[in-house]
Amino acid sequence: MLVPNAHAAACRTRILGLDVGEHSSPLDRAVHALLAADPEADALRNLRIAARSLALGVFERSCVAIDADVVRTTSVVRLPAPPGHEGHH
Repeated sequence: MLVPNAHAAACRTRILGLDVGEHSSPLDRAVHALLAADPEADALRNLRIAARSLALGVFERSCVAIDADVVRTTSVVRLPAPPGHEGHH
């Protein structure tokens, strides 16, 4: 585990259906922000996602907040060994 219980949030604002500022999804931006927390990160575990939105006719704001453990996956190779060789390295 590289960064336990990391937090990231992102929002999108639209007026008359047109994006103001960032055009990408707030969920995508929050996930990318978490993965950018460590250069070796390539996965997220134990995600908790909260979303909220406000719509007032011509104005819309939606936000996403994510709490997650930022991790790096590792491969494990298990080789079979004959009985009696469990303690040898």
